[in-house]
Amino acid sequence: MTPGPNAHQDRRISSRGAARRFPSLHPRRARSPGVPGVPGVPFRFFRQLPCSPRANTIVFQVFRSMSIPGYRRFQFFNQFPKDISSITKDRNATLTCMTGGNSSLYFGDIEHELRFTSFVAHADPVSQILVAKSRPHLLTVSETGELKCWSLDTFVDDGVTPKILFAEDLTRYCPANPRPMPLVTALACTAQRTQTAVGIATGEVILITGDTSKRRLIPANHVDQGPKSAMTAPPRLPSARPDAGENAVRGLLFVEEGDQVGLFIVTPHSIRVTLTTGSRLETVLVEPSGVRLPHCCTLNPVGELLIATPNEGVRGFLTSLAERDFSAANTYFYQDDMRAIAWFRSYLVVVGQEKDPQPRASLEESRTTPLPAPSPATAAAVAGASPPEGEQDRSSFIRIYDPKNKVVAFHEGNLPAMRSITTEWGAIFLLSASGTKLMQLEEKDGQTKLEMLFKKNLFDVAINVARSMNFAEDQISDIYRRYGDHLCDDKHDYQRAMEQYLHTIGWLEPSYVIKRFLESHLIEYLTQYLVTLHAENKATADHTTLLINCYTKQKNETALEAFITHQSERSFDVETALRVCQQAGYHELALKLSRRTKLHTWTLRILLELERFDEALAFIQTLEPEHAAAALRKTGKALLERMPEPTTAVLVQLCQHSKPEEYIHIFVDRPVQLIEFLEAVTATDTNQSSFLYDTLLELYLKEDDLKRAGLVGDELESRIRDRRQKAYALLKRESTRIEKNHALVLCQGAHFREGVLFLLELHNLYAEMLQYLVEEDRPVEEDRYRDVLETCKNFGLPGPSKPGDTRLWGLALTYFASLRSAQKQCDATLRDEYIREILNHIRDIPDMHPLPALQILSSNPEITLGVVRDYVRASLAGRGQEIRKDSERIEQKKEQIAQKRHAIEELRTTANVFQPTVCAQCHQRLDLPAVHFMCGDSFHQQCLVNEKECPICAGEYQKIRERQTSQQQNRSCAHDQFMNEVGGHGFPLVAEYFGKGMFQKVALVGTERREGDPQFTKLF
Repeated sequence: MTPGPNAHQDRRISSRGAARRFPSLHPRRARSPGVPGVPGVPFRFFRQLPCSPRANTIVFQVFRSMSIPGYRRFQFFNQFPKDISSITKDRNATLTCMTGGNSSLYFGDIEHELRFTSFVAHADPVSQILVAKSRPHLLTVSETGELKCWSLDTFVDDGVTPKILFAEDLTRYCPANPRPMPLVTALACTAQRTQTAVGIATGEVILITGDTSKRRLIPANHVDQGPKSAMTAPPRLPSARPDAGENAVRGLLFVEEGDQVGLFIVTPHSIRVTLTTGSRLETVLVEPSGVRLPHCCTLNPVGELLIATPNEGVRGFLTSLAERDFSAANTYFYQDDMRAIAWFRSYLVVVGQEKDPQPRASLEESRTTPLPAPSPATAAAVAGASPPEGEQDRSSFIRIYDPKNKVVAFHEGNLPAMRSITTEWGAIFLLSASGTKLMQLEEKDGQTKLEMLFKKNLFDVAINVARSMNFAEDQISDIYRRYGDHLCDDKHDYQRAMEQYLHTIGWLEPSYVIKRFLESHLIEYLTQYLVTLHAENKATADHTTLLINCYTKQKNETALEAFITHQSERSFDVETALRVCQQAGYHELALKLSRRTKLHTWTLRILLELERFDEALAFIQTLEPEHAAAALRKTGKALLERMPEPTTAVLVQLCQHSKPEEYIHIFVDRPVQLIEFLEAVTATDTNQSSFLYDTLLELYLKEDDLKRAGLVGDELESRIRDRRQKAYALLKRESTRIEKNHALVLCQGAHFREGVLFLLELHNLYAEMLQYLVEEDRPVEEDRYRDVLETCKNFGLPGPSKPGDTRLWGLALTYFASLRSAQKQCDATLRDEYIREILNHIRDIPDMHPLPALQILSSNPEITLGVVRDYVRASLAGRGQEIRKDSERIEQKKEQIAQKRHAIEELRTTANVFQPTVCAQCHQRLDLPAVHFMCGDSFHQQCLVNEKECPICAGEYQKIRERQTSQQQNRSCAHDQFMNEVGGHGFPLVAEYFGKGMFQKVALVGTERREGDPQFTKLF
């Protein structure tokens, strides 16, 4: 464990540094001229008092004389006595006051000298000294009432004496002081030195307002002047007898709260607070009784005013300036004869007097001899005057209390009377009344204090101490762990041990605690730890399992139900809890938890395990569509087995919000329900995916499930027939949504003849249809022949609604020609009859020529000439008429060609006379200059844009040229098209493509003919 943040041992000045800077304090260094401590040089004021080397012995003292209920006693501070007699022995000067600030200790002496090494502050003994908290300003007051303010970072020419910022004679504000006692009894200032208050022996307070470093001073006013002045002190207290001094101001404390400033004034008769920031001073009585001794008031860090009364205790008062709340606060009943108090960090430092004089005891005697009871002492021993005769031998003690943790952190008795207390460098300094002794108390580091407590097994105190020192939570958790280990291993107090372990949740690995309570008789404590672990959201799935197992072993169903019902699901693994409850047989609790946490899958699983199928299906119907869909995807199969029809109906309803494909897997091995499901889905919404229709078609064509169901005979045939009727209707109804190839494979595999023929016809696969009929196994031969002939009649010729395929006739003729009666493949008479009918139909088809048909039939020697005689005669007669018509067309074409050639020749050889009188463009009289074209059109020259072509004939000429270019570019594509079409059309197709110029090179009009090109030009 690392030391706490209050560890401050590194802030002490090392002994080596002390010897170098203050050789008079180090016995091993010889004094040399010019350094502090040399005889003849006054040394009354130290800027920084270093520490001598630590004592080798740490004192642990038991104080039997002190007994405070509820407080434990320790030595949390190290004591380092400082002998400073050598500093003042040169002039027998006595140190009268001490203060700390600005990282230094400051002293005043009776010889009126104050220097860093030595400087004169006043002409009289110094009675008060104070350093501002937030500014490097030092205030000093002499016994004759002289107030001075010094700058601690600015010096005069000698480089040693600080620069004086402010000086004021206080005697003019109060009457003469006939008693030989200090005129000024209290001194205070605000943190920024904007206000300074001086208390005097007559009970009056002088308030000075202004930034003295800038010499912006408002003249201080006596308290009885009231609000007449620009700035006043609190009202004058009741007059005091000059020979008594019982009205002297014993303490002044400034409290700053935002823009408000309050001055607390402590006298022997009252405690008052004066608000000093308004235009008019406001005084409030806090307590009608005060304190008679100086140094018996202080402020703690939370803003409470603490007042110490000898043998009565320490009273606390609130200091809320905004709310004007100065009521009593905490009171500490310390039965000590307190002479001075101070606050250090979280400690209250008390200096008091022992009851009877007692000689200084040795260390061993102090451990065994009880200290005497405290007794009153005079105020002079603490206020600064020499102790009265008879009390000089009275010894003092120092006690340091920790009120929060109820600890006495330090005690030391048999000490000389103390004059002043201050804190600096993270330590406490006490100046003896003789002015020659200085005691330094340093708090031990946090780890050392904890180790002291650990050795005594005072872990509860260690925890409080660690918290007050702002230890990290993981360090405090480790203390709780050690405390729990001590209670568990040494005390066997498992209940208290568990209370400590609960504080380690979040820092200590839970398995460390769990393994200590795994025994059966400790299961109660283990359960307590696991419950807290879940409440802190630190539990894992294993912890949840262990907790539920603890409940089940204890048979504590009430606690288990409370955990299941009220525990936040964020604090434990719900699925683990459900699984463990089911394993332990608490199905109803598991069901309650799953419903509460909306784990619908678990709810359905539990209901199914309890065979409450009706409730499970009803529960699904209450869920949102997306949740119901997710639940049915996981549990639908089980529900379908027990309740097929209701489950299917619920699935159909859910398909309105989700895709039916998500539920197909539920119907594995249940085709009947799947058919019903798909029929319902496709009937309610026809815009479904092809996957559903393909699946439904496949189910219609299956017969295995009917046979597994035990159907035979007519009943089986009837069911199969019904399904195939539905399949055919589905094909006709959803032909555009069903995937063609997949459906065709299904129909062929199921030998569904109607479906195959429908699909082949639907997609114009006529040749495949004829092939299917040819290969079909039909018991009656004539039926097959009839189907082949009907197919050719229906699809062998193009029609208005179908493309048709003339190749079917050739395929049918090939089929019949392949039949051999000698091999008993057919009836020859029936075969020849169908061949004659096919030939009669072929004769009327222009693209079907006799020669290919005769070649096909010639392959079968059983087919005689009598079968084809009528076909040949009719074909020859028809071909003769075609030849005559073609000859007549050829002669007409020749005559037209001859006329064109003659016209071309005339254009080449005969002069052409142009005699038009009107311009073909503007239709005005044709005047020179004029342009004439060979087409016969004439124009004014100014009417032409392009003289190279006739604007009237240019459009037609451009069309001819574009047609030629297109034919030339598309010759390769036309070649592929020709090869695809030539098989069915023959000579007419060749003639058509020859006329398009596909078989010759076309020279475009207007291009130059290259050598070797054919002299053929198309003009139209």
